[in-house]
Parts: sequence; C-alpha cells; structure tokens
Amino acid sequence: MMPFALDIKLPLLSKLSAVTLSIVIGSSSLSYAEIDIDTLGSQSTMAEQGAICASFSALMENQVLINQNLGDLWSERRKFSGAVIRRAVELAGLESPSSEDIDVLINDYRERLLLNLSTNDEARASSQYQSDIQNIIRTNCASLYVQADKAILRRFPKLAYLINEND
Repeated sequence: MMPFALDIKLPLLSKLSAVTLSIVIGSSSLSYAEIDIDTLGSQSTMAEQGAICASFSALMENQVLINQNLGDLWSERRKFSGAVIRRAVELAGLESPSSEDIDVLINDYRERLLLNLSTNDEARASSQYQSDIQNIIRTNCASLYVQADKAILRRFPKLAYLINEND
C-alpha cells in the first residue's frame, strides 16, 4: 500500500492566510494551490468576499439533486464569484491564479462554512463569526448574485424562471 499524507494549513477563523494543499503519494509530492490572501493588500477583502460567496454557491449547487436548473444556476454563480477572486489577485499585481487554485480556495472556505455555521460548539465557532458570515451572504453575496444573474441570463435564458428580477 502506498503511503498517503495530507497537509492542510488553515487560517484562523477571523484572519485569512495562505491556503496550501499538498498531497504525497509514494515518494512524489504535488502542490496544488496556494492563494495567500494576506499578500493581496487592499484587494484581500474583495478576494475573501468572493471566496465566501463562491463557497456558499458551491454548497447551494447540491440542489441539482432536486432541480437540475437550480443546481446549474448556483454553479454559474460560483463561477462568477470565483472570477471575483481571480480579479482581486490580478488587481493586487500578482499572477492570475489557475482555476484549480481558485477551486481549492473555494473548497477550503466551503468546508469552513459548513463547520462553523452548522455547529453549536462554542470552542469551534464563535457566534460573532457566524453572524458576520451570515451578514456577508445576505448582503454582499446577494448583491454579487444579482450582477451574476444578469450575465447568466444572457448565456442561459432557460434559467430566467429561477431568478427574481425584482432584486
């Protein structure tokens, strides 16, 4: 059996830092992604909000099990939010991250959202953090999704029935 090691460095709940995922299989090591939000300076807030919105969208994509079109809508919203992360990195003067790099960051945030928003264990999540994240989803993400929906409707008009155009 081949040795397997997984090394994940996660930031503190309220402070973001580098996200590194390394997988070691046998003697080879592959490093898949590193987006260090702390190095983005004034663009770090934009990247963090994009990551939160994209991770929420990724969670909502599971609605594909109930309604294919609804899952597709959330998938497109995730992609739009991921583009916000890419743009924040570029505006910070850094090399544009790959789609894989962005997906790793989104997956990391998704796991943290699940863990911290679904637990009642005070040692694992603070109620202030939960409240802050819920507020970002209700305000910033809702606003981002309105922008995304305009672009989505141009590409996928069949999804119009799912979008409340009064927002």
